[in-house]
Amino acid sequence: MTEKIHRKFSPILESGDVSHNLIPFLSGVLLGNDQQIRNWFSLYIRNGQKRKSDATNFLVSMRDSIWIYIKEIINGSVDKVLNEASVVHTSSLLRLACALKGIAGFKFNDEEINALVDLVTLIAPQSAPGNRFVTLGLCTLLACPSLVSSPEHEAIIVEWVKSLLRKKAETISGSINSSFEEILLLMSIHFHSNQLNAVSELVCTTLGMKIAIRVNTMSRLKQIFVQQIFVEKVVAAHAVKVPVTENLSADMLGFLPVHCIYQLIKSRSFTKHQVPIKDWIYRQILTSKMPIHPVLPALLEVYTQSVLVPTVGGSQQQSGGKLVCEHTNEPLTDEEVLAVFQDFEKKHLAPQLLVLYYVLLYEDVRLCNCRILLSLGKQSKLYSLKLFYKIPIKYLLQESQKMQELSGGLFPPMLRLLTTHFPQLCIVNEWLEEGVSLTKRDETIVTAKIDYQIQIGSIQKAFDCCSETPVEAIRLLGTCKKFSPHDLWIHGKEIVSNVKTIIQPNVPRKVQDLFRDVWYLLNDVYPRHLWEMTSNALLPTGSPQLNVDELTVDPLQILRCDQKVFRCAPIMSILLHILAASLAASKYYLGKHVIENPSSANNFAPGAQADIEREELKVALTAVQDSVAVQILLEACLPLPDEEKGIAGDLTLKEIQSLICSFVHQMFITDPNLAKLVHFQGYPLELLPITVRGIPSMHICLDFIVELLGQPEIEKQVFAVQLIAHLSKQYSLPKSYSIAKHALTIISAMPGITSSERAEFYVLIVSALELLCDAFPPLVDDAVSILVNLGKVCTYQNSVERNRMSKIVRNKYLLKRIHETYQRIVKHSMLDRKLF
Repeated sequence: MTEKIHRKFSPILESGDVSHNLIPFLSGVLLGNDQQIRNWFSLYIRNGQKRKSDATNFLVSMRDSIWIYIKEIINGSVDKVLNEASVVHTSSLLRLACALKGIAGFKFNDEEINALVDLVTLIAPQSAPGNRFVTLGLCTLLACPSLVSSPEHEAIIVEWVKSLLRKKAETISGSINSSFEEILLLMSIHFHSNQLNAVSELVCTTLGMKIAIRVNTMSRLKQIFVQQIFVEKVVAAHAVKVPVTENLSADMLGFLPVHCIYQLIKSRSFTKHQVPIKDWIYRQILTSKMPIHPVLPALLEVYTQSVLVPTVGGSQQQSGGKLVCEHTNEPLTDEEVLAVFQDFEKKHLAPQLLVLYYVLLYEDVRLCNCRILLSLGKQSKLYSLKLFYKIPIKYLLQESQKMQELSGGLFPPMLRLLTTHFPQLCIVNEWLEEGVSLTKRDETIVTAKIDYQIQIGSIQKAFDCCSETPVEAIRLLGTCKKFSPHDLWIHGKEIVSNVKTIIQPNVPRKVQDLFRDVWYLLNDVYPRHLWEMTSNALLPTGSPQLNVDELTVDPLQILRCDQKVFRCAPIMSILLHILAASLAASKYYLGKHVIENPSSANNFAPGAQADIEREELKVALTAVQDSVAVQILLEACLPLPDEEKGIAGDLTLKEIQSLICSFVHQMFITDPNLAKLVHFQGYPLELLPITVRGIPSMHICLDFIVELLGQPEIEKQVFAVQLIAHLSKQYSLPKSYSIAKHALTIISAMPGITSSERAEFYVLIVSALELLCDAFPPLVDDAVSILVNLGKVCTYQNSVERNRMSKIVRNKYLLKRIHETYQRIVKHSMLDRKLF
């Protein structure tokens, strides 16, 4: 192998062309992709330095050639200014020196160290190659720690680094990006935080090679950086003066100012020395482009923490026992936040997405640390709900979902924050439907400014005549569906104000369906403002106007709408969507109120006990709101006395029942305790067939129906027996059979007919027995036994109390129902061959 290296190496050394032959050859061997050749050559150099051999002669020739070339570069530099033509070759030479030292274990002698120090400290021209040379020179100092082994070399290097800092103003004012300043800052930051491994990784990444840099060899360089060049206060003050990176995106590689700012905020250098950083971060956000740079979300996270949360050692104890909070960074103002959302361009949503992530994250961190902040007496900034109402949160989140590869991984954390703090924007059904139609919508949307326009006054004119001539309304709403949601919003108020016209019975269903589709398009932009407009438009004439805050405090106000809504299925779906969002917002509002207003900052009694009671009251209030909403909606499933009969009316009622049952089903599976509360409250028996068949989660009732059957009130017992009968018919399970058998046992053990209420109870019980026998034929004997005994009691009372005609009549009616039920049970049992 040695002979092979000699054959390859000899012609290159004999050529005498170091810059074009020797340096490229050595760099290719040491930095190439062939690991085997690299290992062989490294072993060759190590062995050549240990003993006298032929390799030694070749190494001496190589050293002489390289260091003669270095001296030529140094001597050719007038006033220690590196020649522009030699910058690239000199940079390659520095990388080769680092490779020889770090990979091949090359040992520099004193003369070579002197030459390398002189080479590194040359003044580079202000150009991109010049900045690259300075960056490589800084990394060479760390890769070759022997360069700062003597006091003389140390003084030269310190003066060189300081001269770089003195000339930073000239570099900044020029058009060249001074990347070496970011490297200097980042090295200083890592040294201050004692992250020496991070410094090693930074050097390897910049040099483009993996070399072993011992941590213990960097102690002197760390001392120089920390004590002589960059004290922490100077680092923080210098960092904010570095200009932001224009058009920052993920396409930009290398170490940028944003990396330095991130590390400084993470180490709390700005807060420790009270250096304002808010303006720098805001400027960098505004100049960001898609795809979003991956360090920007992390930057916002540490910045938000530094705004709200003091460090563990940053709080001091006063003599009076009160904690004093350390200085923290300033948050973005309301005006700065809203200014970002004034202009929307789909290709340049990076600033909007970043600011949205910031305000959501700020709200999350503030609430998570609310008790700590109160104990420290710190008044943190509160972004009002009105500010959030002016941000198209849902629209931006959907755009982030569609461009996940460009949004820098922002979609998952933003979705988590949104579901936590704005649950009203995360209705499950809506997100599932939008997920299916997301691609189709993008294909069909056409920019309104090019092909479609809506004339002034045409919207109102189309809605005014939609009952007699719906063609105009259909054409108009079809055109609206082709707009992008953001372009359509300017017509939103005029469209929504005509919702009362849509709910009229004589309006064609096609118009109502199109109106619903357009409404959901508008719901993607400013949903809470849309809910407010829709709620007010649906109120009866003369009712006071509502706002979003009132709907949040009392979400049931939305159900005080025009009664025609409950017979218009498309608008009913809109109403249910607003109701679900308002209920979710109300729950979050109450929880947020409890967190922001604790009884005591102390986590122990009695303040903690009071907080537990307040939490229980909050849960009780939300349960009452939900149960009242369910009861009102279930009553809407019943036909009205003056309702028009016929096929059309029946189909409309069934569609309304289907919508309401689906809505109630979602509420039951979200909170199963709600199902128990609603059924313990009870509702009209006529609704039981509708709820049991229409609500898939009604099987939840099997878990508590025995407890309901054991209630002392006759009405609840009747309701429980009827519910058991319908559930047994719908869910013929072993558990249902056990419950039905238990119910028959309780009925048979009840006392006889001693009062009018008891007689009415048995009238309703008899009708349930037929359903039980139909569901479970083995219960026929028990049911017949109950009917026979009940008939005997009725006959006995009629013969004893002949003078009380009212009771006789009532008992005769009950007796008639017993005979009819008995005949149907026996007939079904005898004629149904499947039973035997």
